Amino acid sequence: TSTAPRRKRFAAVSIASRIIILFLSLGLFLTSIATVYVTQKNYDTTLDDIVDEAVVRTAFRPDLQFAFYKQNESLLQPLLEDFLAASMVIQAAAYSGIGDELVVSGGGAAKPMPPLSVVRRGLSVTDTGLAALNDEQKSGGTGFWATLVAGDSSLYLSTPVFSPIPPTRTTLGLTDFIVAQSGKEPGSRVVLGFLNLTIDRSALLRQVAPDATLMFAGGIMLLFLCMLPAFLYTRQLTAPMSR
Repeated sequence: TSTAPRRKRFAAVSIASRIIILFLSLGLFLTSIATVYVTQKNYDTTLDDIVDEAVVRTAFRPDLQFAFYKQNESLLQPLLEDFLAASMVIQAAAYSGIGDELVVSGGGAAKPMPPLSVVRRGLSVTDTGLAALNDEQKSGGTGFWATLVAGDSSLYLSTPVFSPIPPTRTTLGLTDFIVAQSGKEPGSRVVLGFLNLTIDRSALLRQVAPDATLMFAGGIMLLFLCMLPAFLYTRQLTAPMSR
């Protein structure tokens, strides 16, 4: 007869354990989903920031526009190095308006930058584009999931550098480009050249990893804090069965 209370207690403990395990599993699942979502958003934001910064610099840096106008390697080299300040950008290259390579900065262990015609495939002259190319120079995805499985491959950003001065003007100096930026000139949409950036996908993932770790750790801590009231509630719920 003493086995009946034991069975009841065992059943109560079993039910409580199942409820706790279910609660824990659901919490881990939701924490993982939230972590992946936040990481993906951070990845997209970081990549968008790199693209936006490159477009803004080419639009509002008269010294950069003048260097492209002159197609002068000594002027372009230090300006391209400025783009390498971001740890994700490992290579910067300048091309003329007809696609001739002018100068390449950085690189190191990076693979040689693909031809401009390949990077800008499918883009008009005035478009900014982001390309993911494999070893056969075939296009792939540029999103978070594609980067996660892409290994050590790179992304390639290409944006045109516009002249703020009408093309009818000749023998322009840096001052002319500075004055044009003040809005006193009518401006133009003539392409002086193209800026290409090589973006390291591994560095992109490392950039967003701390936030992902913090998000997941915070979710786990919150989950365990919620475990105590869940355990007490479950114990109270199954108490009648153990008596």
